[in-house]
Amino acid sequence: MTRLDDLAARFGTPVYVYDLDEVAAAARDLLGALPAETELFYALKANPHPDVVAALRAVPGGRCRAEISSTGELDAALAGGFAGADCLYTGPGKTRASCVPPSAAASGSSPPTRSPTSSTSAPRPASTARPPTSCCASTARPGVPPPASA
Repeated sequence: MTRLDDLAARFGTPVYVYDLDEVAAAARDLLGALPAETELFYALKANPHPDVVAALRAVPGGRCRAEISSTGELDAALAGGFAGADCLYTGPGKTRASCVPPSAAASGSSPPTRSPTSSTSAPRPASTARPPTSCCASTARPGVPPPASA
């Protein structure tokens, strides 16, 4: 039996096995290919597993951030070690109150301020993020051809 067979026998299937060294190496490789001032925003909707989030947060250089779209994803980002200021909260219909995770709301925390330099643990809404010299949002899907243009 292989190690993966052993894991499947122990935990059942499907079983998800993460190589956190590979996760961190992929982030380092991508950041190494980009200009030094580039920040990498990991979309927690892809995989909010706390160990994956923590591995990305620990990438040297502090250039990995969290992109979140819900208070559940914010909770996962905070649990993985990201500060609220390291989170970019995106998506339609966001209000100041919706940027506070249930755990913070229950403890009486106030909604986030609009200042990206605030020392609170609140995420920064996309509209108030640090102004970039240029901005590009990209999705990489290796092996998937681009859609045919209309």
